[in-house]
Amino acid sequence: MRKRLSKVTTISLGASLLFAFGTAPMANASTMAQKTLKISNTKLTGAVGTQLKVTTSGGSGSGAVKFTVKGANCTIGMTSGELKATAATTCTVTATKAASGSYKAATSAAVKFVFSLSQAAFRITNTTLSGEVGAPIIVTAAGGSGSGAVTFNTTGSVCSINSSTGALTAGAVGSCPVTATKAGSGSYPAITSAPVTFHFTTGTQATLTIANTTLTGNVGTPLAVTTSGGSGTGAVTFTVTGSGCTINASSGSLTDSAAGTCVVTAAKAADANYKAATSAPVTFTFAVGGGGGGSDTPTFNNPDTAVLTNITGTDGAQINDTVNGDAWFINQYYSATDHWYENYIDAGATVTMTWQVNGSNGQPLANQPVALTDNLAYACTVGTTWTDANLNINPGCGGGTQGTESGTTNANGVVTFTVTNTNTATGARPADMTTTGGAENNEKTYNWTRFVLQVGTDTLTANPNTTVDQATDLVDVIVIPKA
Repeated sequence: MRKRLSKVTTISLGASLLFAFGTAPMANASTMAQKTLKISNTKLTGAVGTQLKVTTSGGSGSGAVKFTVKGANCTIGMTSGELKATAATTCTVTATKAASGSYKAATSAAVKFVFSLSQAAFRITNTTLSGEVGAPIIVTAAGGSGSGAVTFNTTGSVCSINSSTGALTAGAVGSCPVTATKAGSGSYPAITSAPVTFHFTTGTQATLTIANTTLTGNVGTPLAVTTSGGSGTGAVTFTVTGSGCTINASSGSLTDSAAGTCVVTAAKAADANYKAATSAPVTFTFAVGGGGGGSDTPTFNNPDTAVLTNITGTDGAQINDTVNGDAWFINQYYSATDHWYENYIDAGATVTMTWQVNGSNGQPLANQPVALTDNLAYACTVGTTWTDANLNINPGCGGGTQGTESGTTNANGVVTFTVTNTNTATGARPADMTTTGGAENNEKTYNWTRFVLQVGTDTLTANPNTTVDQATDLVDVIVIPKA
């Protein structure tokens, strides 16, 4: 027993001496880990049937690098790293660097490579590559594979493009590179066309128009002409033709020294990006202003006139009672040029009266304020009412304030008033509705009123007065029971 123990002790001592002199057993020769081994490709996609070189970085020592791949239809060169796929698929690749010297073998993390079917050729198809500033060019593209949507893009500050429709518009003279992209779909990847450069020259301005909605004015009163449309920074100027017409070329202030028409044209100058533009001509009409303005100087013997040219809504024909009116009151209180008309209306009827208003020189008073006046205090009108509350002032015979409704003449001196009666008369209709005498008697029995038209600030009075400078037709309206 003592001899065996002595042998064991001798063997253990020998092993201890080997470790003491730094000699390790051969089975533990490679003990160091390599630096991290990585697949270093940045592009992880490819087309079916083409080779993609797999590369690595990291690792340590001189051990050979070998590759393995997993995935249907995938192959890889074990040492070359040439990766291919025969159909659309995903290939998972791992790299291994063998042990060498004191380094152990190392294996990379697995990396996935995606292979897709190749797109057919895809390009921008426009044959005309030039246009004008402000006029869109529709960019078109053709080719590619699959159902992916086509979008468009441009770079630089000259142009903008609608990404879906391809409408390319330049805001200035210059050139614009455009590319088209067909999105990936199914097994087909996205594809982008080669860039195509479009060139833009000075453009045609947007339509320049004279923007005024009111084309009438008074003689001697400036009218501001305005424009809309046009393009760019060119200055707008104005020209005019017509007897007595003048216009400020830059401000557009238009005047006429006599009644008539002025034809105005506007122009917008060219600038770096747009050609010059000219508007269509527009005709402005000037008439003599009212209230003593312009060359209109009304007097008692040569007054402004307000003539009734039409009346509707009456029951039966209008009766002209001017002869009696001249004898009884017109020549005393009004002008010898006035008329006196008698009219019957049904209770609740709507009446429309149209007047022609002219100045003392016989020309139309355009854009002239007027007032339709009823229930004349001195006319002894009684009991007539209207939907317009301003007219419902019934002073009775010889007192109170008259009712008025405001209006304005048009460019031809014409003004129309429509009034609706609110009386609900009952009883028998007049026996005589056709003679002047019958009308005068019926005014004693039925509700009635008298209308006249006051022009601007012209004097209107019921007293003998040589300062009266307005002639106005008098319109009596007799309300009868509704048929």
